[in-house]
Parts: sequence; structure tokens; C-alpha cells
Amino acid sequence: MSIENSKFRSRRLDAARGYLILGMPDCALRELRKIQSPEFCEFDFWLLTAESYRDLSQFDEAIPFFEKAIRLQPKNLQSHLGLAWCYKRIDRLIRAIESLERAKQHHPEEPIVIYNLACYFSLVGDKPKAIECLGRSLRMEPQLRGLISAETDFDHLRTDPDFQFIAETVEQESE
Repeated sequence: MSIENSKFRSRRLDAARGYLILGMPDCALRELRKIQSPEFCEFDFWLLTAESYRDLSQFDEAIPFFEKAIRLQPKNLQSHLGLAWCYKRIDRLIRAIESLERAKQHHPEEPIVIYNLACYFSLVGDKPKAIECLGRSLRMEPQLRGLISAETDFDHLRTDPDFQFIAETVEQESE
């Protein structure tokens, strides 16, 4: 790769990153498509492309890009979360859970991973795992409790006494 190609790619990646920050994923993809030979690109190309497709709600298109990013940097939390997000949106909840479980292997103390596992276990009807993960995530990061009321993933658990106990107990412990 020549210096000129390296600078060109860097400018395109920076532009794509900026467009994503501005909420313009279509423009980000336009910049990323200008890059010749993406197979020689670094991790950022794959992640930015995946995030662009995800932000356009083109979840099926985003998945292979997230997977490539994960192969390049297996411990990258953002890639695992993005992949799980996409799988959830296309109703492949078991794959979403698998992605989060892999993220948890690398980031066992990351509360958002555990919280999202609670959501996905709730959606597949695994109440014990959903309750366990929710309680653990709330103990790790009590501020996550503020997300529960708007979280539709928990709708069918809201009247469950165990769910209510976890939410109330964690709330009292964090006060």
C-alpha cells in the first residue's frame, strides 16, 4: 500500500466516522465505497460499514461486516454489541444471545452486556436467566434501572413477582 493510498483511506474513514456521528449513515457508506481493495483495510473499515448499515436498519447487510470486524478484533465490545443488536432486529434471538455470550467472555464485568442478555433472555422466555442477568447488571450499574420502564423487552415480565422483586431490591440497594 502506498503512502497516498494510506492517506486516502484514512481520509475516507475519518469522513465516514464523521458522517456517522452526524447521523448520516448513507453518506458514511458513500465514503466507504470509495475505498479500493477493502480486503486490505483495517478494522475501522469493517466496523464503520457495519454501523452504517445498522443505522440504516439494514441489519442483514450489517451482520457480515460486524462478523469481519470481530474476526479482526475478537475482544472489541462495540462489534459484539452491534452484531447482537442486528440479530435481535431480524428475530434471530439465539444468535443475538450467542454474540452477547462471546462479548461476556471478553468483558465479564461490562454491565451493558449483562443487561442486554437479560433483555434477550426475557424475549426468548427464559425467565430465570433474564432475572439473574437483570439483577447482576443492576448491581453492577444501578443507573441501568432507569432503562427498565421503557424497555419493551421486559413487558411480559413486568407483573412477575420475581421481576418486581429484583427491580425493587436493586433500587433500594442503590439508594
